[in-house]
Amino acid sequence: MLESSLRTSQPAQSYMSIASNPEETASKPPVVAQPIDPELDAADSSERPTSCVGSMCGCINYSFNPIVFLASTLVIWGFVVWCLLDPNSATSITNLQTWLVVNFSWLYIGAVFCFMVFMIYLLLHPTYSQIKLGKPNEQPRYNMVAWFSMLFSAGYGIGMYFYGVAETVLHFRDAVEGANRYSYLPRQLQAVAGLNLSWFHGGFAGLAVYCVIGLTIGFLSHRHDFPLTMRTCFYPLIGKKIYGILGDIIDTAAVIATMFGLATSLGLGVMQINAGMHRVFGSGVPNTSNSQIFIIWIITVLATISVVTGVDKGIKILSQLNFGFGMILLLYLLFVGDTFFVFNLFVETFGFHFQTLMGTFTDTDAFEQAGFEGDSNPRAWMSWWTVFYWGWWIAWSPFVGTFIAQISRGYTVRVFILGNMLVPALVTAIWTTIMGGLGVKEEYHALERNIGNGCYYNYNYNGTITDGTYTRLSCANVEDQLFLLIESFPLSQFISIITIVAIIGYFVTSSDSASYVIDLITANGIEEPPKMQRIFWALTEGAVATALLAVGGEDALQALQTVSIAAALPFTFLLIIMAFGLVRAFKMDDELFARGRLIVSHKKQANGDHRDEHQFMQVKPNDGDAEHEMEEKHNGENEKESRNGQLDCDDDEVKEWRSGLFDALFSSLLMCLKGVFVPCWLQFRNGRKIGMYGGKQHSVFTNALWILSVFVPPVLFVVLHICEVVKPGLAYLAW
Repeated sequence: MLESSLRTSQPAQSYMSIASNPEETASKPPVVAQPIDPELDAADSSERPTSCVGSMCGCINYSFNPIVFLASTLVIWGFVVWCLLDPNSATSITNLQTWLVVNFSWLYIGAVFCFMVFMIYLLLHPTYSQIKLGKPNEQPRYNMVAWFSMLFSAGYGIGMYFYGVAETVLHFRDAVEGANRYSYLPRQLQAVAGLNLSWFHGGFAGLAVYCVIGLTIGFLSHRHDFPLTMRTCFYPLIGKKIYGILGDIIDTAAVIATMFGLATSLGLGVMQINAGMHRVFGSGVPNTSNSQIFIIWIITVLATISVVTGVDKGIKILSQLNFGFGMILLLYLLFVGDTFFVFNLFVETFGFHFQTLMGTFTDTDAFEQAGFEGDSNPRAWMSWWTVFYWGWWIAWSPFVGTFIAQISRGYTVRVFILGNMLVPALVTAIWTTIMGGLGVKEEYHALERNIGNGCYYNYNYNGTITDGTYTRLSCANVEDQLFLLIESFPLSQFISIITIVAIIGYFVTSSDSASYVIDLITANGIEEPPKMQRIFWALTEGAVATALLAVGGEDALQALQTVSIAAALPFTFLLIIMAFGLVRAFKMDDELFARGRLIVSHKKQANGDHRDEHQFMQVKPNDGDAEHEMEEKHNGENEKESRNGQLDCDDDEVKEWRSGLFDALFSSLLMCLKGVFVPCWLQFRNGRKIGMYGGKQHSVFTNALWILSVFVPPVLFVVLHICEVVKPGLAYLAW
């Protein structure tokens, strides 16, 4: 879903594009114009990013930045060759992981925590939170239901399948064995603490990383029409120098981080695909590194075919199926498992999560990494979990940040942050509570029956891990645990096949659309990069994942974790700088509008057009209140809003029911709910007070009848409206 929407949605403009009428912006196709800096001369190519455009043999087109393309290619393919040829590469990767975690845990954890605090600051800021990611009078491109549907998948997929069961189970096992800092708790709370860590690693902090990039690109691209590349994010700090070598370095770092973050996801996905196929089809599909490499290239070929043929409709259908299969799996586990146990566990973990919030977000295992491991986490715990996760989030952020920026045009900063941090965090909580909760319950049953005792970090353990009813999940490999849990319930083989198909679907769409994002960056943000370049990057993704699995062998997971941590290190510094640049960009908002207006003026003079400039850009130069005046003028008009089936929320009779943030967040759906729960409830309560219903105290039955008579018609209206909104929303899941 995420992947196909990113690939098929209309790309951002390469350079500044201005319609002759602001209302026409949403309907007109992008127009390629000059870079936003008014001092740039169209003929002066030295002030633009270096570009190499042409064709080979009259049929193979190419368009790329030679510096970014060649530097990224040399680093990535150099890594692949080194992994395959150097017999000591596995040892080097292990040593690199240890060095990075011991010396830079503070950086990863501190930076991610600061990103989360920074997003909260922007969320609550009275001015910055109201800035729109688009022109001042521009409406959102997608309605709320469609937007939330696409945000659901923005950063999730293969990882939620791989760690959905295993992470909670492994945290619980470590606590029981006295190998983490929760070993002092009662066993029941150890299970809750394990699920809490799963919430933490997939929750608010990591999502804040995506928001830093998404907000910066969305603001500069949608509001001020900059090119859709990473270098754009640094314009507020270094100006037109983004078009030089500094911009090339930034884009190169983004390409490398994205490639290795993607390779981690693809490597984890193929490990789980192989494990599932082995459990379903038996010895016919051995669970080995050779099988995994073979599967990687089969699926990479499928992704390459999708790039060549351009069957957008097929990718849309595949993305819908991915989402649908995920929902089938979750609902299956929820209802065939212990449903009310899952509900209880969700509520309990919710309280535990916020009780331990600050300590968890700033935990660096300082003493443990210094060698004091007794009764706490092992020294390598951070490299297994938190630092690996933060590195993975950061390495994946150029891809996901670009995606969420594309789909968030027209929303305010506040709504963007709420939508991108609350909704995915809630999805993670639900997903891990169902999968991880049922998994840890299974582990608890097996533990009390002494099943699998002696398997803890015993790679030579040959005993049984199941008694026919319960399975000691922690004794199995990480990639096997989801399928072992499914085998505890009816229809296990059928559900396992659906799960395998869903993971393959995420693999194909991830490879296809990630190759598009990388090609977009290396091609200076042009609207539609040549497909041959996308094929090259799709094959490169398969090669990197192959190299990591080959060099890792039986310990491939460690190699996959290390490459994410390493790729994220330089990009962490760029993200920190980017956060400062975002605040500066907000302060430069009026200046950037004025520069855009000057560009229009220069273009008109060059074309001999002397019409009023204000019809092109309705912003006065050097006027700090220009945006506010424009918005006041807009709010003073009774403009009808009929986009995507939304209600007309600007009517005079409706304005009195507005409640600021919540209207912006829930749009017309909240308007309907207020129409039900505000006037109807007050009508009934006040009516009883003044004797409207007969002037006497009624029985419970009579009161219930009165409430139904007041509430049923508007509730029916809400239900019908939800159906009306959800129907187009489901269609948007294909994007």
